[in-house]
Amino acid sequence: MSGMRAFEVATSLPRAAEAAGLARAFTAKTLAAWGMADEVTDDILLACSELVTNAVEHGAGMVTLVLRHDGPLVELRVGDEGGGTPEAHPFGPRSVRSRGLAIVQALSAEWGWSPGEDGKSVWARFQVSS
Repeated sequence: MSGMRAFEVATSLPRAAEAAGLARAFTAKTLAAWGMADEVTDDILLACSELVTNAVEHGAGMVTLVLRHDGPLVELRVGDEGGGTPEAHPFGPRSVRSRGLAIVQALSAEWGWSPGEDGKSVWARFQVSS
């Protein structure tokens, strides 16, 4: 990211149904403290919900959420202790599942995932005003 001063916060979440709500609240509070515009915040909150829900439903172990603001970008990173390869799947207009990563892809400037020693993390980057 940029050479400007970066801000980063992280939290651990239970691998439970309430994780997405806890993640949204943490993210909303952080983005407000960083002075993010509402339209950017809405996109990041929706992506946050989708990534955390995927980690809870398809991952294993503890879920971690990291937010990083570095110049014109905010990065949202959700990790879990599970394996597997996250993939965006095509879906139809009546689909109610398997839309999460496609939504993240549509909302973010870019997204991807990284394997780690203790699982994987899925990230999305959003263009914001610096």
